[in-house]
Amino acid sequence: MMCYVAMNKAADLLNYGYNSYEIVNLQDYVRKQFCINVDKSEEGTYVINMQFDAGYPLKKEEKENVKVEYYVEKSLIAPLKAGTSVAYVEILLNDQVIYSFDVTL
Repeated sequence: MMCYVAMNKAADLLNYGYNSYEIVNLQDYVRKQFCINVDKSEEGTYVINMQFDAGYPLKKEEKENVKVEYYVEKSLIAPLKAGTSVAYVEILLNDQVIYSFDVTL
């Protein structure tokens, strides 16, 4: 009998999650491109393309509470090496960071 009760509670919990949440691609909230200025470089300004894949479970009503903050390096000087961090991105839900990443060359 105890096993049956535990299985029912587990099933209820799974059903709640399935019915209340959906996996949202966080990239939908982030700009796809942004520009950086690089002093002493040929072009001066470069376009950075961002691509990542991150799913996160959200309730439908939480979707409008997602915000993105960008922290872009102000002083980049050429030459820059591959792997150099040029920005940092935070994705927040109700002012709590739920995902963050470095943008690198």
